[in-house]
Amino acid sequence: MSPPEAEGEIFIFGGLNMSQIRGYRRLLFAILVLYGISSGVAHAVTLTRGPYLQNLKADSVVIVWKTDVNSDGEVSYGLSTSYTNTASDAASAQQHAVTLTGLTTGAIYHYQVKSGGQTLTGDLTFHSGKDSGFNSFTFVALGDHRSNPTAHSSVAQRVKLIDPEIIIDTGDLTGSGNNASNWDSEFFTPEKDVMSRACLFPSIGNHEGTAANYLSYFYLPNESSATERYYSFNYANAHFIVLDTYSPYSSGSAQYNWLVNDLTARQSKKWLIVAFHTPPYSSSTHGSALNVRNALCPLFTQYGVAVVFNGHDHDYERSYVNGVYYIVTGGGGAPLYANRYNSWTQFSASQYHCCKVVINKSSLTLEAIQPNGGVLDTFTINLADIGNWTIF
Repeated sequence: MSPPEAEGEIFIFGGLNMSQIRGYRRLLFAILVLYGISSGVAHAVTLTRGPYLQNLKADSVVIVWKTDVNSDGEVSYGLSTSYTNTASDAASAQQHAVTLTGLTTGAIYHYQVKSGGQTLTGDLTFHSGKDSGFNSFTFVALGDHRSNPTAHSSVAQRVKLIDPEIIIDTGDLTGSGNNASNWDSEFFTPEKDVMSRACLFPSIGNHEGTAANYLSYFYLPNESSATERYYSFNYANAHFIVLDTYSPYSSGSAQYNWLVNDLTARQSKKWLIVAFHTPPYSSSTHGSALNVRNALCPLFTQYGVAVVFNGHDHDYERSYVNGVYYIVTGGGGAPLYANRYNSWTQFSASQYHCCKVVINKSSLTLEAIQPNGGVLDTFTINLADIGNWTIF
């Protein structure tokens, strides 16, 4: 039998010649491609980051995730795996930030995220926020994760076991915040299991660079400050303030004036907690930031702040000055620095760690915990003692 077609020949099949058959094949292929694109099945959507929680309030939260291709986004959620509610982002994009509203305060919610019609996660859970009707909760403070994902992951696994409701981060999340490729390997991947359940409230460190990527990836409360570089929020019976010591903060600056107003309008919250990167009291490599100490610490004493969390030095140090506890918690994964003591130091250690903080109606207890569960340090503050101090 001779070949169906040789160059320049026409082969007749079912009344159609080969040229016609090829034309129909091309048409059919084009139809299939167009159908695949329009129906969203041409490329399977892959989850590349998250999901993670942002801007947690008593009745709402923002769920953020990223995929490898542009698509729409949807969150199914509820108090059980029935997922009785949905919230969506119709915009075609890789990064989605979907706000869940009408949440029951102080509950455990179940959720899944979807993009391009595909379910990207299994069943996940998170703590919804607590309002002023709650007098107790647990949070974690930690910082300085950069450059060592393995050490960071070990600390993150300890945080996961603690299962906090919120996380306060003192900054230096990556080695180079201006480099977008660093963020997943050094921060989001080690934190994946933690940030899908507990809301992160970060602060800007020197390694965040211009903070352009930082401000793109995080969705932070800016109702009172009109900026996400520094902000405040309420949780249960506490008021949290997160500052930016890489923007002007001295007396008369916009940040300083906002801080005074925010401290004054603390809305009768019993516990005041402050966090930022550069420590006013530190005995390790970088030492104390005297400009920060002179500008901000008198306000912390004046307004009865209970604890100030800082990073920058890669160790743990507890200091007590003028009625305020200053905690350096820079053991989140970055190369450790030698710990030292100064006249204000109560305890220090050069160890990877996170700080577990339990707040009750009349007391606050902090434990500095190593990845293996060992407790480096612990202390308790009684609410009645705040404001009773001797000037250092």
